[in-house]
Parts: sequence; C-alpha cells; structure tokens
Amino acid sequence: MNPTTYLLAFAALVAVATAVGTAWAVARTSKRTKTTEMYEAENEILGKINHRLETEVNRLQARVDTQEVALAALRETITQKAEVSRLLEEFRREEQERRTEHQTLLVLLKDILGQLKNARGRAGEIGK
Repeated sequence: MNPTTYLLAFAALVAVATAVGTAWAVARTSKRTKTTEMYEAENEILGKINHRLETEVNRLQARVDTQEVALAALRETITQKAEVSRLLEEFRREEQERRTEHQTLLVLLKDILGQLKNARGRAGEIGK
C-alpha cells in the first residue's frame, strides 16, 4: 500500500470521526435544549397555577374576613340579647319584690286604719 492511500484512509477516518462527533454534539445539545425548553414550559405552567391559587386564596381570605366581621356583629347581638334577658329577669324580680312590699304595706295600712276606727269608736263610747 501506498503512503498516500494510508493518508487518504486516515483522512477519511478523521472525517468520519469528526462527522460522528459533530452529530453526537448536535444531538446532545438538542437534547439539552429540549430539556431546557421543557423545564421552562413547566415553570411557566407552575407560575400560572401559582398565580391562580394566590388569587383564589386572596378571594377566600376576603370572604373569611367578611364572615369574621359578620360573626363579631352576631356575637355582639347575642351578648346584647343575653344582657337584655338578664335585665328583664332582674326587672321582673324587682317588680315582684315591689308588689310583695306593696301588698304588705296595704295590709299594714288596713290594720292601722282598722285600729284607728276601733279607737275612735271606743272614744265615742267612752264620752257618752
């Protein structure tokens, strides 16, 4: 074999190796690019989902805040109603005590009037 043939064979081998290396590098870069694109697309989707969830959380938090205000108002109403009921019971008890006292005073007054009538009647009999 001629040295030129060896040289051509070697050049062909180098050319084939270069072509295979280049194809390998392109495929590898292409694979990295596709993976990067997939990660970017996934991150974009996750960002959109996160935004939607944050919006929903804010909406629900606003609803909770509104419900808490309504609950506070309801608790205040219930507290006021309980206070009114307590005052009503106190008023009824005091009214009953007043009526009992009034009845006692009426009985005493009748007794005093009766005694005064009896005393007058006796005084009139003594003078006759």
